[in-house]
Amino acid sequence: MTNLNKLKGIKNKILEDAHFFEVLKKGGGAFLFKIFGAGLAFLFTIYFARLLGPDDYGIFILSLTIVTVLSVIVRMGLDVVLMKNIAVAMGRKEYAAARGYHQSVTHIVIYASAFVTLFVVLTLPYVSDAFFWKQDFSRQLSHMIWCLLPLSLMMLNVEALRGLREITTSVMVQNIIVPGSSLLMLLILGRWYSWNLDGVVYIYVISIIIASIYSRWCWNNRIHVGDVIKQKKLQLIEKGFPLLLASSGGLVMSWTDTLVLGVYGSSENVGVYSVAAKTAMLTSIVLFAVNSISAPKYAAFFAANNIKGIARLARQSTLFMLALVLVPSLVFLLWPQWILKLYGVEYSVGATVLLILTVGQLINVACGSVGYILMTSGHEKIVRNIMMTTALINVFLNIQLVQVFGIEGVAISTMVSVAIWNIWMLLSVKKYLGFWTFYNSY
Repeated sequence: MTNLNKLKGIKNKILEDAHFFEVLKKGGGAFLFKIFGAGLAFLFTIYFARLLGPDDYGIFILSLTIVTVLSVIVRMGLDVVLMKNIAVAMGRKEYAAARGYHQSVTHIVIYASAFVTLFVVLTLPYVSDAFFWKQDFSRQLSHMIWCLLPLSLMMLNVEALRGLREITTSVMVQNIIVPGSSLLMLLILGRWYSWNLDGVVYIYVISIIIASIYSRWCWNNRIHVGDVIKQKKLQLIEKGFPLLLASSGGLVMSWTDTLVLGVYGSSENVGVYSVAAKTAMLTSIVLFAVNSISAPKYAAFFAANNIKGIARLARQSTLFMLALVLVPSLVFLLWPQWILKLYGVEYSVGATVLLILTVGQLINVACGSVGYILMTSGHEKIVRNIMMTTALINVFLNIQLVQVFGIEGVAISTMVSVAIWNIWMLLSVKKYLGFWTFYNSY
């Protein structure tokens, strides 16, 4: 009876905390969609990896990586600015202001994306010859670059929907439509067409366009047409610039490994490493799902000067997330070769890479939502400094270790960098906000 009473007490505490209950409820819905999206992405990766083989799959990933990097640059940190300001505006029922933020940010990103797309198309032959010697790489990037604008607009709309607390919809747009529509088109059209690398890239670009159009429809359907309070574009860019630097650090952290392998390794190395990295990232689904709902709540708590509310929600979320990732992490740590053979026997050579990266993701989840907590509580510059410093460490380690240990060296560099950035941010949360994210210290 004593244990039963304790369980009831824990349950009552959870239910009494409306904010954590909302994270569980809405985060739970987002988590289910994340699971479904991760399943689709898993099938998508398996299908692509088997269809193309490590060499062509590596070229595909390298092209996509560069477009993703450019998308972060043209968004200039404005996606996070958009999410924060829409969350605050909607909390105050200032709907015209929310529309104004969305409209102004969208215009900025359209202009920036168009300029960068044109620049890449004109300079691509020289850049690809100078830095990436892979056969067919230039042609595939020239196809992939056309999804830069729709990809950037899709990500803006995803953050706008998060600001509206339409978490399930934002997760569906970001994680389900692209892999789902890509797989559907590949399977249906595959009855009449024998797929090659060109065809796969075309399908992916079309899927991004579909997701972008749908994300805009979701925004219009939720916020409806009405008055617009226009925002000053230069002021928005000034607010986004520190976040761009922070995002750039994160971008370097996320994609240096692929780009370094693109320069120092072979496209086959890129393909094998990418499969292992995507698999390890499956353990962080819960982190992204919970962040989807908790980030706007952190912003709202800080606006109300409720630091204790941030601390309580952060602590509860971290323990919840860590409990959920232990089982999949153990599977990857105990049977890495078996997992990678699902993509094809030739990918099983990345078993050690999967082990190393899984440890890094465990550290990432165990520290909690430290980056979002700092960014939504007025400490964007702290995040920027941490991410930029860690990014430089990551680049140095990648270049040094890839030449000694190959793809395992890249994995070690990534794991060490992830640990440094998370622990540093964890210490910063304690220093500037006064609490730890993993136990009751406030």
